[in-house]
Amino acid sequence: MRATELSRLGEILCRTAFPRARVVATASVGQTRCLHKRVKPTFRHSPKQIKPHSGDDLPPLKNLLRSIRKKQPSPTNHIIRALEYPMDHAALIEIFPSILASLQNAKFRNNWKLIRALLPHLGRLREVVLLKRVLEIWMAKVEQRVELARVEGETLEPEKVEKWYHEFLAESAWHFSKADSWVAGQSEPLQNVAVLQYQSTVLVKHLLQTLAMLPSSSTCRLHLSAPLIERLLVKRHVDYDLCQTLLSHALHHKIPLSTSVYSAAAMVALKEGHTSEAMALMKKREQEGVRGYIGSDDPIKEEREKVASVIASMLVAKTSSSPETLLQILEPYLSSETQPLPDASEASNDTVLYRHAWSILLSRLAREKTVTSEALLELSKTMPVSCTVGHTMTCLVHGLMLRGKLNKAWQILSALAEMEKNATDKERGRYFDRVALAVGAQVCHGLYGLDAAINYVDSLALRPWQSLPSPGQVHNSIKLDRVCLDVLLGLCKAEGAVSIAFRLWKAALPRWGVYADDSSLKVLVDGARYASQNKEMSEEEVFRERWRDMKAEFSFRRKEVEEDQFEAYDAAGFAKGPTSVLLDPPNTTWHDEHREKPWQMARSVFRKVLLGNWPGLSDVVSPLDEVEQTMMDRFSALFDGDSGITHSTPRPSSSTSPDTPLPAPHAPYTHICPSASTFHSYIALLGYYSLPQEIPLSFAWMRSLGVKPKWKTLRLGLMYVGEAEGPRRWVKGPGGERRLVRDEEVLREWLQGWLEDDSRSLKGSGEMSVPSEGDVAEFRRMFSKRNQRITAE
Repeated sequence: MRATELSRLGEILCRTAFPRARVVATASVGQTRCLHKRVKPTFRHSPKQIKPHSGDDLPPLKNLLRSIRKKQPSPTNHIIRALEYPMDHAALIEIFPSILASLQNAKFRNNWKLIRALLPHLGRLREVVLLKRVLEIWMAKVEQRVELARVEGETLEPEKVEKWYHEFLAESAWHFSKADSWVAGQSEPLQNVAVLQYQSTVLVKHLLQTLAMLPSSSTCRLHLSAPLIERLLVKRHVDYDLCQTLLSHALHHKIPLSTSVYSAAAMVALKEGHTSEAMALMKKREQEGVRGYIGSDDPIKEEREKVASVIASMLVAKTSSSPETLLQILEPYLSSETQPLPDASEASNDTVLYRHAWSILLSRLAREKTVTSEALLELSKTMPVSCTVGHTMTCLVHGLMLRGKLNKAWQILSALAEMEKNATDKERGRYFDRVALAVGAQVCHGLYGLDAAINYVDSLALRPWQSLPSPGQVHNSIKLDRVCLDVLLGLCKAEGAVSIAFRLWKAALPRWGVYADDSSLKVLVDGARYASQNKEMSEEEVFRERWRDMKAEFSFRRKEVEEDQFEAYDAAGFAKGPTSVLLDPPNTTWHDEHREKPWQMARSVFRKVLLGNWPGLSDVVSPLDEVEQTMMDRFSALFDGDSGITHSTPRPSSSTSPDTPLPAPHAPYTHICPSASTFHSYIALLGYYSLPQEIPLSFAWMRSLGVKPKWKTLRLGLMYVGEAEGPRRWVKGPGGERRLVRDEEVLREWLQGWLEDDSRSLKGSGEMSVPSEGDVAEFRRMFSKRNQRITAE
């Protein structure tokens, strides 16, 4: 490590240990001085005063700095003590190589101690990329521990091994899901759902492999315990694949499960759109209930499980039944005899069921086109007083909004806000929460426009740097989540206000404490893709737009713009500025503020997410370039059957190599891991704006990250690559004959070599994993007809 880097590291560590300190760096390595206004710098915090002592007497930060300078692994206890200090992203990235080295060299017990000290930092900073690296090392340590026990003849109890995995999952889920600040009465938003789903799936599958490595008999195979399966399935971050894995494992080993497990599994299936499977799971739950298996001796837990089962039955009926059948099922819970409760803490189980029943009924009827707004309002008048709360009335507001009754919907929202203002301390969050705010933003947009909707959300949103709201305070009291951000980005997309969308994207974290995720990035990219279509442009603006395009195409002195130059906004100004900083200045256009077009900025943001989090992706080669740079025999091997593509095409790696570069020290989006849907929007953006040469590289990035593309993404990418047909190449076929090959064929062969081992079909049962030439041709005709229809309209 260079001297300047060590000096900068000393500044970072000193600054994080003393947030109010003024750091001065001198020329020599390790001579960073920390000047504090009130406290004289001491031996503990000043790297300048390092003495030639050894052992625990040396301060952890200085020991860590000296180990990095000598490129030696740091002692585990020094790193654990160093992690007691608050750190920002840059400081954590600087010392993370030493942390990784210690994780790999430490014993299993010390390894877990270090991880427990590290997880709070990863969760607070939403370091998703670093969490995956830590997870891989920890699983490798578990394998080493099991192998060591086998060699030494030690017997590892399955319950002990299960405890290891459950502790890791519980610790990481806690630190990554909790919000930075919590408001009493408001439910805490679940953060990083996709990350927790990925981690849970990887851990459970690895646990099953670990149990298979433990000694067992042919008549008694080791399996997961019923309590662990129950604890896993009741979590909100369990996805459909993990649910299927757990249920199949329980069925194979004949593990008895409680009724709450089947209810939770039905909810997961219902969320993924598998209604028939959800109904089958509910029938299975009823069968287990008839057998008398409850799974808990605690009466409170038993009652809670019964309530959850009833709510699950309601939700399944909401999706699978007609409105008449749903009404019959919910009728026992729509009684008007329930009296209002003095406070939310005394809500009985019956009241919880009544509120869920009314919420489900209004939500279902809101989507029924045959139900009028008058019928919805009349139905709401029969609602018990205790059920007149936010999560029931919000469904009514949404139904009125869909029917164009915006004024009435706005009146109800205003009444809910007034009730929240007059609520007691124990009633906070009962009438107006972030869900009502998200729906209210859409209503406000329909009535008063986009600027008013953003002003409405910003006036009610809680700031991270503000104190918690007092009782009766509605202004700046709602803790926002990613859903509210996505709603605002969607409104910007509908209006074509892409400049406001980029402001919201940049301001979400410093202003509201909201971490955008892959779905937010998808909405941003889609909005930039159709920015020119959604906005009505005058003839003069159209002429200027085309004139700029012509100048750009014929400019021989044009230079590539650095990615950092795309940043037009300052995050520091967004934190405490007025709402006007989120809006477009009057009488200004996009080109008055930016040199690049919206789609170019969206492309830059996406690339910054990828290349900032995974710098090693910059060395990934496009499949077409990789083929063209090799010799002719290797190129022709693509068509030589088993001896060709399987050997010439690199295999996708299930885990990241330890030598993979860490995220950049100032990477701004380490909390985002692009998903298959996000890559689909990015590939659509590249194809729409005539950059098909970057589409094969995008697929190569997906392979490096282990992201499996959807069928529609493969079809879209192959279509754009085929339309921008380059010069064909002479290659040797399977029989030795030479023939001309198109880029689309080369890319298709490469994709088949990547996805041929995927047992799950991307399109459906019995279909190929990669679209054929006929599939792409059919989609091209459909795509062309749709564009012609849109142009005609």
